[in-house]
Amino acid sequence: MWIDKVKELTEQGRPFVLATIIRSQGSTPRGIGSRMIVMNGGSAHGTIGGGEVERAVLNHAPSVLANGQPDILAFSLNGDTWQAGSSLSAGLCGGFLEVLLEPFFQPEELVIFGAGHIGHKLAGLCEVMEIPCRVYDNRPEFAAKDRFPSARCVIAAPYEEIRNRITLSSSSYCVILTHNHSHDHVVLEALLGQPSIPYIGMIGSRTKTQAIIGKIRESGMKPDHRLYAPVGLNIGRRKPQDIALAILAEIQALISGGSPAHCRLDWTEQDS
Repeated sequence: MWIDKVKELTEQGRPFVLATIIRSQGSTPRGIGSRMIVMNGGSAHGTIGGGEVERAVLNHAPSVLANGQPDILAFSLNGDTWQAGSSLSAGLCGGFLEVLLEPFFQPEELVIFGAGHIGHKLAGLCEVMEIPCRVYDNRPEFAAKDRFPSARCVIAAPYEEIRNRITLSSSSYCVILTHNHSHDHVVLEALLGQPSIPYIGMIGSRTKTQAIIGKIRESGMKPDHRLYAPVGLNIGRRKPQDIALAILAEIQALISGGSPAHCRLDWTEQDS
């Protein structure tokens, strides 16, 4: 059913357009309430009747996702010609249809690669801040649901399988916290290859970061503005919970358009 597909896409963090027939008169392929889901990339789930109407909706869905605003397409099936986006078509069923196209975007989420001490603290802070998070680690004993009860999803799989195991989107703020430098390199390379991801944070010293980025460049890839390494604001303390707080503060500032500057005013001057 369409609702199961909506749940699946929501869990994966993937944007989509929900097309619903909201008005139907006369002879039409499908009636009011018929739905079709159009995923980012053009694939569809369900049907609103096929033919020229469905083709026009499929063609128009990308622009609805691009501008983020719902739209209504009206179709006369009496032989009249209609235009939806770049589609120019005509139908002969004899009826009239209106289709509502609604864009759905997932809220910002944290995707934590590495389920060790810092990852555990970071997931806990996500729960406090009501930010959805997913956790990925190649160690089943660490990537366990009972360690991350508030996470939307916990995945135990090799880091080399990231592309096949987890779907990331423009809402996915990714943090690399693995227990091995070689794993950090594998994850960073996989994430840099996905241009829709808005943020990639990687823990580590300046020396470690330089070494990993050097290998990335040797492989023919280049770091871009999305990479925050070393990750987090400089709050001056280095316990796992401190590092987790520094990371989440940096991400929250980027999401909300804030800055790391203090908000305080100068109250030391005497009243005149």
